[in-house]
Amino acid sequence: MRLLALIIVLLSGSALAQERTPLIDTNPPYAAIVVTACPAAETPLEPINQGKIHDQERSMTREERNAYFRAIGCIEVPIPPEWITQELSYRQCRGPAGYLASMQYLEQNQTLVRTPVVGQWACIPGGSAFVGVASQ
Repeated sequence: MRLLALIIVLLSGSALAQERTPLIDTNPPYAAIVVTACPAAETPLEPINQGKIHDQERSMTREERNAYFRAIGCIEVPIPPEWITQELSYRQCRGPAGYLASMQYLEQNQTLVRTPVVGQWACIPGGSAFVGVASQ
């Protein structure tokens, strides 16, 4: 009898846990994109990984990366929502779809001729409903 009561309590508890909505939406329905547009740079040909010790390598922090982009002349440009041609969720924005939208915007915007390269892009969750060209 105790075993049956324990099973009923566990099943009802797990059903209640599934009905609860999460406190933070991990995939908001809409996202806005801010792209860091950088000037095209030619890199000299150098040997790759010659004598490099990868144990001492670390990624740049966000502040270091932003300072580096400012130092080489990059600017931050928000992509207008009416320019985006597809519905873009936050999760899609963080992947290849966000990069492609950023790259296409920089290529087709005539005012950004000096900064045609995507340095990074940031997805801002929330925003308004999709009002892109494809839905008009």
